[in-house]
Amino acid sequence: MKKSASLLAFVTVIVLFVLLYNIFIDSFANALSLIWVIMLLVFLGAYLVRRFVYVPRFQRALAQELGLENPEEEIKTNKELKKGAALRARRTFLGELSSYFWFFFIIFVFRAFIYEPFKIPSGSMQPTLQIGDYIAVNKHYYRLHDPIWQKTIVKLKPVERGDIVVFKAPNTNEDWIKRVLGLPGDVVHYDQYTQTFTILSGCSDPQAAARNLDWNNLANLPAGCNLVPISYGQFTPAREYFYHGNYQRQRTETLTNSQGAQITHYTLQNPVAFNYVTAVGIYSQPGLPPLTWVVPADHYFMIGDNRDNSQDSRFVGPISYQAIVGKAEFIWFALKYNNLGSLEGVNFSRIFTGLYPHIAPSN
Repeated sequence: MKKSASLLAFVTVIVLFVLLYNIFIDSFANALSLIWVIMLLVFLGAYLVRRFVYVPRFQRALAQELGLENPEEEIKTNKELKKGAALRARRTFLGELSSYFWFFFIIFVFRAFIYEPFKIPSGSMQPTLQIGDYIAVNKHYYRLHDPIWQKTIVKLKPVERGDIVVFKAPNTNEDWIKRVLGLPGDVVHYDQYTQTFTILSGCSDPQAAARNLDWNNLANLPAGCNLVPISYGQFTPAREYFYHGNYQRQRTETLTNSQGAQITHYTLQNPVAFNYVTAVGIYSQPGLPPLTWVVPADHYFMIGDNRDNSQDSRFVGPISYQAIVGKAEFIWFALKYNNLGSLEGVNFSRIFTGLYPHIAPSN
């Protein structure tokens, strides 16, 4: 009886998960969290039936089997009778199903509030993140939020320039991962010829600054505007990365966060600069020059490290604070693929490596 009930409960868990997955995965932004909650409610319901229906029923049955003189009193006071009834209740189908509650509850709490694993599916964050990397995302670094609707409960640490974050892409249910470049109130400008970003912060009127500033002459900045320090290294051939048969180019980019720490990382650019001004799908804001954006309040300008092969805020606009899932912190597992996309095996050198190896206080 126990083996059949256990097998049936296991099959039910699998079927329930697959059914809910097919129902919600393409129609709900946080489908996995919703599925987890529904399954927990099912297991909790099974436990309540087991505890408050089956156990009393089996207690009465055991009392009759043992021929007890005062069964009602024995049911209240006899611990062995209750233990035997609980064991029988545990061996039923609902009893076996309820046993999954704590397993799923621990996983749910861990992935909803502590860390959640993500797999890197594309090369938009190369060379920092590779296709096949599995990363751990800290879900409680920036805020505590409900796992289904993503509403903020408590704000914790601020989102910093240079952070690598996972967020819900606009108008999709997809999780994207990019680097934070622009903060709320920043004016962000991209020069497609030098392939560099210029950022102004603290402007009293960011819209006016974005409209009127000559980005080739930053000697006289508008009122309150501060030039955000960004430095770039020299381009060198990136021999591991190709674009239409040619090596991509690699260089360092150094950002400074609000704590004065410098975050240095590598970026990739294609050998021939793209014309982003005429590119299809570029995000523009009314009244602002091409490739110039003002980051609204509670929004962030996200950018891929593989600059010419990334769908990011240049195409979808700044990302809201509520859309941020968490901060990517380290690689916990990694697979290695060759240039043709074929799996070569486990990339042991990347396992348990941090994503912020080049951080130093600024002078």
